[in-house]
Amino acid sequence: MKKLYVSGNYIIYEDGAGSVLEYPKAFSVYTKSGDNLNYSIVEQSGIGIGKLLILVSDIPNIYNEAGDTAFDETTFVNFLRANTGFKSASGGSEAFVIQRGTTANRPLQNGEVKLYYDTDLGYLIISNGSNWENMSGFNLEA
Repeated sequence: MKKLYVSGNYIIYEDGAGSVLEYPKAFSVYTKSGDNLNYSIVEQSGIGIGKLLILVSDIPNIYNEAGDTAFDETTFVNFLRANTGFKSASGGSEAFVIQRGTTANRPLQNGEVKLYYDTDLGYLIISNGSNWENMSGFNLEA
């Protein structure tokens, strides 16, 4: 039985085949790709497991820790919103969704700092307000 739950500071995913994956809440975000109808829990610290991909069609086959309640898409999204997102030192902020798409569909630069998962590149990039950069600060628009 597949399970998704929180234990301490971690999101735990049991795949039903014996594997248990742990994602630190403070370094995990989720994305939804509408075209592919899937959710990803992406661990951003660089020290963890990486990405967990969950198809929307598989959500009803995932249960809570007790194994007595299956998720639907609404309860799944509510779980992700409550348990993912970068946390500030003063206790945290709301979880947020990182936009996801191709290089050609990156959001316009409008002076705001923002994160974007570039599916062509296969990793998270950041806008410094005027240019897109990888997490090492390399300008991707040069």
